[in-house]
Amino acid sequence: MLFRSELEAALGLAQLENWQDMIAKRKRNANYLTKNLHPYGAQGLIQLPYIDTHNSSAWMMYPLVMLGEDKWGMCNYLEESGIETREMLPLTNQPCYNGLFNEADYPVAQWINESGFYIASHQSLSLDDLDYMIDTISNYFME
Repeated sequence: MLFRSELEAALGLAQLENWQDMIAKRKRNANYLTKNLHPYGAQGLIQLPYIDTHNSSAWMMYPLVMLGEDKWGMCNYLEESGIETREMLPLTNQPCYNGLFNEADYPVAQWINESGFYIASHQSLSLDDLDYMIDTISNYFME
């Protein structure tokens, strides 16, 4: 097991050499997604991420929240089109919290659990990849 940890550490250290470039590319990708998905946010179909000017993000993933419907229609559509999605970290429905509180007492967390998901913003995505993601999301809303 020690070898695995040492190997992972070596890979992580190698990536640290390029961390500023990686984060800059992820920010570029997130800004591009936000700019091109803005019409769907303006129409009240999807909530886009917002970062206050006094904060920043490394954009490990790009969060989206469906407005007016649950996430599964969009997630399934994206997955069928070859675009991976991930559920947002569920806050209130983790098994370790079972029986500790009622999820309905936390309506925003419940809404995020039901409607929020992530798509990629990885630094290796090309503009063609991002355009494909945007076009696929656009097609979903047009259907």
